[in-house]
Amino acid sequence: MPHITFQPQGITATVRKGTTILEAAKSLRIEVGTDCEFGWCGTDPFVILSGIENLSEPEEDERENIRMNHFPPNVRMACVASVHGDIVVEKFN
Repeated sequence: MPHITFQPQGITATVRKGTTILEAAKSLRIEVGTDCEFGWCGTDPFVILSGIENLSEPEEDERENIRMNHFPPNVRMACVASVHGDIVVEKFN
């Protein structure tokens, strides 16, 4: 089962494959603001510090959101990015 580590807290959780970053954060009581939970509102960006290859591919809404908000390529929306291997993340400020 994959591990997701939240920085700067240094908190790691073991999750089932397919769990979103948002679901993992909620299970650890890490506050994440979200509005739509479809990947296009832009309220829950996370920087993927390592393991970006272990996330689901972004779908159209998320790709458009990332482009419109000029997020760097290692930023994903927590509500739709699902974990398939070990990753390390941090909230995007």
